[in-house]
Amino acid sequence: MQQLDIFADSHDVMLGNDVLAPLQRREAAAARTALERLAGDYPDDGALPALTALVGELEHASTAPFADHASLAVACRHLEGEVVPAARRVLPAQTVQSWLAPSWRTLARRAASLPFRGADAGDHALNHAAPLWLLAGDAAAACTAVERIESWWRIPAPLAWMTEARYRTDGLDAAGPCSRSWRGWRLHGSRYCCPYWVTPRSTRCAGASMRSFPAPVQSTITPGLPRGWYS
Repeated sequence: MQQLDIFADSHDVMLGNDVLAPLQRREAAAARTALERLAGDYPDDGALPALTALVGELEHASTAPFADHASLAVACRHLEGEVVPAARRVLPAQTVQSWLAPSWRTLARRAASLPFRGADAGDHALNHAAPLWLLAGDAAAACTAVERIESWWRIPAPLAWMTEARYRTDGLDAAGPCSRSWRGWRLHGSRYCCPYWVTPRSTRCAGASMRSFPAPVQSTITPGLPRGWYS
């Protein structure tokens, strides 16, 4: 029986950790150097695609304002579809949200000049700076962004963003006045106009049972959600 060479069999793990260390500090150059070393020695390593996506996110970050909503949508799809899954694949679970926050913050800043599109926003929910600020963890900036939308309290999406922001900063009592505006919302197509924060993808209110929210919140759940997802 061949004797296990501890050093040789753990070398790939060591090289992977060499990538993760600067990656978690968001040091692009050092992470790229370590990534190339890992790819050179272990081109079939299963973590390479995810690590490459995260290093690329650091290297190609832009601060230029978005020219239009289409550009914002492309950037959001890239972050949601490639970067977020990659972060979940290789980063410790407890660090994923904090690692992604600067990326969402950058998108929010770049989207600051884009107006709210309302019914013309299409299927993509992240069409304005406000929800991006919420994903970045900055509720105060989200409030400011929503307040720039004319009659925001009469529009379901901005109203939901403001409700979440107030909930996160001051609790349910502060969100209560917004919740009263949800009364009378009607079914649009096959989905209720439910707040952005009351969705399965949202973990920002984790730990708060749905039963603790005001009745209007409970009445605006998107049909078909599995029972107990909000507990």
